[in-house]
Amino acid sequence: MRERGQIRNAAMREQINDFASMRWNKITPTDIDGAIDFGGKFFVFFDIKSDGAPFSRGQELFFENLCRALRVPSVFALAVHGVTPPDEVIGGDCVVRRYYWRERGGVWTWVVAPEGVSLLRFVNEFLRVYGLREKYQWEPPNVWQG
Repeated sequence: MRERGQIRNAAMREQINDFASMRWNKITPTDIDGAIDFGGKFFVFFDIKSDGAPFSRGQELFFENLCRALRVPSVFALAVHGVTPPDEVIGGDCVVRRYYWRERGGVWTWVVAPEGVSLLRFVNEFLRVYGLREKYQWEPPNVWQG
């Protein structure tokens, strides 16, 4: 049985989605590497890049606008990895470099993440910040259990 969150069809990863025909002035599609909906109470969005790969201003604007458009707490994290192909990138192990959020009652801002914080730890910390940690407990995949 396949675990939730695992890739369902690895062969499809190789298929390219070409969006060249989809352009409105300077607006073109972007992708979202990850999105988590915690029951409509809190949303997490993230993009994962190879360490040193550029993150375009267009992508930055998209995630800023997406987060600000929601009426519930949300955060966007830019995470990196140092894994070389063909090895798989484990999402939760990626390191968050910076994130975009709004402190309660505050203004939206980009924040440099503390050194070495994994994406998994980052999400769990924000669940704590918004009082959702007890409701949404992290469950290790069955493959980790002996």
